[in-house]
Amino acid sequence: MKKVNFTIATSGTGYWSDVARNGILINGLEVDSDLKELRIFFDTESWLPSVDGLIYTDPLAMSHIKTQLTAMGLSCNNIGYSEQGMQGDNYISLDIDVEFIDSLDIDVEFIDSSHKLVTPTA
Repeated sequence: MKKVNFTIATSGTGYWSDVARNGILINGLEVDSDLKELRIFFDTESWLPSVDGLIYTDPLAMSHIKTQLTAMGLSCNNIGYSEQGMQGDNYISLDIDVEFIDSLDIDVEFIDSSHKLVTPTA
């Protein structure tokens, strides 16, 4: 997992939560290149899905995520929320594409949960 430290906000206009909140702490990123999934881990002190609902589908959160990832040099042209069932209790699941994976430039900190090194595919 790549440790990060930035915040996002929600607008409360997603399908799974009506909570508008600033200061949701994002503290980790993890890629599963086989599933083409990016997990964005948040601090459950700043957002608790069992109380606040899912960040999934919130347009402001996605805008903030793309801004932060782009600032890290990652390609965010074709990323988006994955299906509802892939969302976690402490992470947001996003679908990613080969362009995003290639933009990782084999960053060894991006390791999926099975501890496989992410390797870009052609």
